[in-house]
Amino acid sequence: MTSVSEKGLKRIDKFYLKQNYPNPFNAVTNIDYYIPEAGEVKIIVIDALGRVLLYSGNKHEGKQSIEWYAS
Repeated sequence: MTSVSEKGLKRIDKFYLKQNYPNPFNAVTNIDYYIPEAGEVKIIVIDALGRVLLYSGNKHEGKQSIEWYAS
């Protein structure tokens, strides 16, 4: 028997990263991504001057979003 919460849902078994928005941006942008299972996530952003900026943390399975501040 399928529960109501499972009906019509499709499980995604791969990582994906969406385009940041808004793009271009001034002070803040959003980065959406999906992970198929819980675990450590590292996202590397390289700014216009070549500096490497890192976001990392443990996240649960599913859709995630990071609000990234350029300052």
